[in-house]
This record gives sequence, C-alpha cells and structure tokens, in this order.
Amino acid sequence: MPQMRPVGHQQSKREDQRTGCKDPQTEFKLSVDRLRRKNIELEQYRVILENIEGHAIYTLDTEGRVTGWGAGAEKMLGYTAGEALGLHYSMFATLEDRQAARPQRELDEAAATGRCNTDSWRLRKDGMRVWSSGVLSAVKDETGALVGFVRLARDRTEEKRFADAREQLAAKLEDRVAERTRQLEETVEELRRANREAHANAEIVSRSLREKEMLLREIHHRVKNNLQVVQSLLKMRARLLPEGEARLAFDATVERVSAMALLHERLYQTPNLEGLPLSTYVRDLFRDATASNSLDPAQVHLRLDADDIPLQLDFGIPFGLLMNELICNSLKHAFPDGRRGTIAVSVHRVEGAVRMIVKDDGRGLPESFDPAASASMGLKLAASLARQLGGALEFSHDGGCRVQADLRRM
Repeated sequence: MPQMRPVGHQQSKREDQRTGCKDPQTEFKLSVDRLRRKNIELEQYRVILENIEGHAIYTLDTEGRVTGWGAGAEKMLGYTAGEALGLHYSMFATLEDRQAARPQRELDEAAATGRCNTDSWRLRKDGMRVWSSGVLSAVKDETGALVGFVRLARDRTEEKRFADAREQLAAKLEDRVAERTRQLEETVEELRRANREAHANAEIVSRSLREKEMLLREIHHRVKNNLQVVQSLLKMRARLLPEGEARLAFDATVERVSAMALLHERLYQTPNLEGLPLSTYVRDLFRDATASNSLDPAQVHLRLDADDIPLQLDFGIPFGLLMNELICNSLKHAFPDGRRGTIAVSVHRVEGAVRMIVKDDGRGLPESFDPAASASMGLKLAASLARQLGGALEFSHDGGCRVQADLRRM
C-alpha cells in the first residue's frame, strides 16, 4: 500500500509554494553562492586595481585612510602597498594644502556630491612633487550610506611644468613687450620734443635767414645805387674829355660799372637771392651794351642758347664783366657802317666746366690777329677774367669772330 502523508504536511507544502517562501537550507545555499560570486568580482577588481600602472588608483575608508593601493599609485607616489595602507589621505598633500585643510574639504565635497575633481601638487615618499590630476569619488551601499572613497588620478607633472613654463614665458614676453612699449613711448616723446625743438630752431633760423635776406637785398640795393653814382660821375667826366683814347677808356669803364650794377640790381629783384638766371642776365647785358654803343636795336640781334645756370655773386661779377667785354667787342668792331648781324651766345655745362661761346657773323678777325700780343685793354681784361673763372680764351675765324672758354670754377 502506498505510504500516506499527513494531510497537514501536504497542505503546508502547498502553502509554501503558493507564498514563495523557501526553506532555510535553500536560502543559506543561495546566500553562499551570492557571496562567492561577490568575492570573485572583488578579487577581479583587486587584480585590476593592483596592476593598472598608467593611473594611480587607491581606496579610502570613510575616515579617509588608505584601504587599497594599486601599482599605479605606487609608481606615482612612491609608497608600496604595505607602506600606504592605513595612511590618511592628507599625507599625500603639500604642506600648504594641509595648512589650508584642502584634503578634508575634498573628502567632504565627495561625500556630499558624489565626487570631487582635484588638480593639485601631491607629495611623493621621497619629497618630490607631482602634479596629480583626477577625481575623488564616494562609494555608497545599496541603502545610500557612505562606505568609502575611490581616488583615480594621473601624473601630469611634465604637462604642468610645460604649461607653467609657457605661462612664465608669456608673462616674460608681456613684460618685455610692456617694457619695449614704454621705451618706444619714451622714444616717441623724445622725438616729439626734439621735433618741437627743431621746429623752434627752424623758425629761429628762418627768421634769421629772412633778416639776412632783407639785409642782403638792402646791400645789393645800396651797392647798385653807389655803382650808378660812380657810373654817372664817370659819364660826366667823360663828356669833358675830347674824342680819343681817354674818352673811350672812360666809356669802357662806364660799361663795366654798368655790368656790375646790373648784376646787383637783378639779384636784388630775385625772389630768393639764390642766384640770377644766366639767360636773363645775358639778355640784359646785351640790351644795355647796345644802348651804350648807340646802336639801333634792330641792327644786331642776340641768339642765346644757355642752360639754366644760376649766377651767384662770387662768380657772377667776373662772368658778367667777361660777357660784357666780348659782347661789346663784337658790337664795336664786327658791324661797322650800320651793318646788320647776329651775336650768338652759347653757355652749357660740360664735364667739369661751363663752356661759353660768343660768336658773331660780322667782318671777322684780322689775318694777323694774335690775342696774346694784342695791346687792347679790353682783351687783356677778358683774358684775366677767364683765368679767374678757371678757363682760357680761344679765338677762331668761323664766318666772323668766335671766342670759346671752358670755365672750370663755375
């Protein structure tokens, strides 16, 4: 016969199955299995933690004391696991940070918010500093209670030193730029001051030049007036002389004084006193010489070809006297008996000199003419004036009389 079980026992078993309850033996077995799996997971985490070298990883209890120490932490901070276990988190902080209670603030922040980002200098066992960049995280159980902390960090000392060096270099460059800017501003201010002084000096010089220019104009004016007085006195004395060499000598002297007075008059009239245009002076000389020799202005024409050479007083007077002698010589001797003709004057710069040519198309020079043997006072004066200007007169026959001189001092 089949074995009968008590009705109460079967009913109790059905109730256990209906309510999901397990017997104590089964529950114990399941708990042991779960604990074994947790231990396996923890061992795996321990192996991982202890063998990661690229990061410093260590764990702390709720008071901040080391409970786990990885190879990366040993490499970065220099403590072995045996030396680090039990040390407080603040032991790795610098003296300044400990005095400022920074380690405890980091623990408090991580406990309150779950994590605390930290980038700061940390002390190795050997006293050297390393720049630790990482995070301090709080660890809580299933009820939310704090059970410890995990510190994860990397050694970024080289990057920090490079960044600090770059900042120092940037600061030095900024200081140098600021200093250079200050020097440039001082230089600019000095230049402005020098410029103001230069303007003031220029104004003084300009005023002095204007005063001297006025004085020089007055001197030219007075010299011209005095020469005109001398010219008038010579003319008055010449009228008292009979026709002959003496009167001709007086007339020639009047012409020479007139040439000098003309230069002073024209210099007095020029706007800047830098020099009288040569062509203007030669035309005036020709006009006055024609008038003083009582020639019809239509009888002899002037053909002038000259460079724009300013005549200054130092060589203007000898050049004017020389030109006057040569023009007057042509007017007196080349066109007798009302003969018409042309006097061509050419004055041009050549290498190292001013070449002057006075040529007429008159009757020309006598066949036996020798300028060196001539007794003419005018020719002797002309030769002397040419030498004074660094040249020598050369006479030639060319359909008239042609005189050339290379004046090397003009």
